[in-house]
Amino acid sequence: MEQFVILKNRAVISVSGEDRKSFLFCLFTNDINKVSEISGELQAIYTLMLSPQGRFLYDFFIIEKDEKFLLDCAKEKADEIIQKLSFYKLRSKVEI
Repeated sequence: MEQFVILKNRAVISVSGEDRKSFLFCLFTNDINKVSEISGELQAIYTLMLSPQGRFLYDFFIIEKDEKFLLDCAKEKADEIIQKLSFYKLRSKVEI
């Protein structure tokens, strides 16, 4: 039985597509391969996105559900994060 709590100060960004795992693997500090959905059980990770100089930019909780990565982030930073991810997208086959 799934239960959800709406947190008004949080947002969820969906990343899907053929290259979703390799795309996120290069951007975050934690190993994206640790995120999994095994027998209906979700394994989440906590990770950071850093600037090229190594400074903190954003933090996330990530789960994988239905062949999509769902990034739980601060609501006030969501648009900024989407813009940053889109900047790094280049030719990757991902949908943000």
